[in-house]
Amino acid sequence: MNASVLPFATPLQQACEKLAALKLAEHEANLARLAAENEVLALVGDLPAEGTTHHDAAGWRATVTTSIRRVVDADKLTEIAAQIPDAIGKRLLRWKPELVTRELRFVQNNEPEIYSILAQAIEAKPAKPSVKVERVEEAA
Repeated sequence: MNASVLPFATPLQQACEKLAALKLAEHEANLARLAAENEVLALVGDLPAEGTTHHDAAGWRATVTTSIRRVVDADKLTEIAAQIPDAIGKRLLRWKPELVTRELRFVQNNEPEIYSILAQAIEAKPAKPSVKVERVEEAA
């Protein structure tokens, strides 16, 4: 039985029911959108590996952008780095600092002087909270 129709449903129970239903609808809408995108892609024909193409049809314009995702294998790059001239390497690759949160918390708690220096280069802002709801069996 749908818990949201029960007269004794709590506000939290009702909100969880609503969120679960909307997440399901969102998932179904996402699947439908992906299917429609695939239909458009099938109809526009061959596309370049990278670039933007425009396709017009009776009041509609489909703009399709294709790209190639490239990632660097850091271990392999370390092996071959000496073979790449510095001037070219600096043009091709960026150094991207990334925090190790667990270590940052350790330094914050145990090395406050170092943390206070590092904190000048860190922007911290709250992330969007994640909410997950699921049905659970109630004890009899």
